[in-house]
Amino acid sequence: MKPLRNEFKVNWEDTRIRFRKWWEFQTLDRPILILRAPKPGWEEGFRSIASTSYVDHEIGRKDFESYLQRYLTNFSRIAYLAEAFPSLSVNLGPGAFGVYLGAKPLFTENSVWYEEKYASFEAVELSLKDGKEWLDFTLTSLRRAKEVSGGRFLLAFPDLVENLDTLAALFGTANLLIALIEHPSEIHTLQKQALTLWFEVFESMYPIIADEEGWSCYTIFDIWGPGTTAKLQCDLAAMLSPAMFDEFVLPYLTEQCLRITSPIFHLDGPDAVVHLPSILRIPSLRCVQWTPGAGKPDAGDPCWWDLIYRRVLDAGKSIHATMKAENVVPFVKHFGGTGVFVKTMVDSYREGEELLEKINSIREGGIWRS
Repeated sequence: MKPLRNEFKVNWEDTRIRFRKWWEFQTLDRPILILRAPKPGWEEGFRSIASTSYVDHEIGRKDFESYLQRYLTNFSRIAYLAEAFPSLSVNLGPGAFGVYLGAKPLFTENSVWYEEKYASFEAVELSLKDGKEWLDFTLTSLRRAKEVSGGRFLLAFPDLVENLDTLAALFGTANLLIALIEHPSEIHTLQKQALTLWFEVFESMYPIIADEEGWSCYTIFDIWGPGTTAKLQCDLAAMLSPAMFDEFVLPYLTEQCLRITSPIFHLDGPDAVVHLPSILRIPSLRCVQWTPGAGKPDAGDPCWWDLIYRRVLDAGKSIHATMKAENVVPFVKHFGGTGVFVKTMVDSYREGEELLEKINSIREGGIWRS
């Protein structure tokens, strides 16, 4: 990509410096802060345009130029405060990799589901052939977005998803859980196949997405990092025992982390917390992102502070939390500026400035005030 330009965001270089230090677990004067606010006059409907969304499948696939124009319009209406930045992803939904492998996507207005492809686990050879149309659409669209960008915004990896979550999309969750017991060798074979193909997809996108310094961006969680940057996950882990997680998930996650420069793990829901000790043992994992799940307290709520965040930081890895604006200041006061990433949004530009000022004032004379 061309050198970054200041049309939508003005502090690119400072943001890059701060991200680099965060990835290196250095102490900053405040956490990485992804803070979006509407520019004055654009408050109405702000949250709908500020949230990363999936490709509009009626517009995006049939008229990608209109899709791009919509993003450019939205970028011009959003104030990217602190380390927030504009980015565009050609995102088919959570689990695009499964679509590239042949799972049929079933699009609804606000989400996407997947129709399983295989009825049996025996003699299956995973391939990108059946999903070639979708992968070609993604790559072609990313190249076009790169032309349009001109350094004004970042391109981002789509929400690929991997591991057992992808196999669940291809075979069905219930069938996969039974197969973990009845066909363990076949599952390991499929995991190895999927890992090879995942990197084939990932590495086909990286040269398009990478900026002029070789950094890359992952959608949804607003992470930007040196070299290859990726969110990794296994939401199915909530249904697994620690022993099964360590057998069927951990080896493949570990290999991904070894081959990715800036990996972050998405831990989803209280039922998955039992696997946190195993996840934290992955040497090259850099960060854990916590999502409490529907109906649970906000990710910034103190109930998660010791259960999740303190354990991750004590393991020498960074934390990433998306939270309500009212929880940001107490969270920052408690955790300080080493390895901490906070994402939020407010409903007016003035609120954004006031929140940033409060956060900047927490640390005085080099000492964090609690």
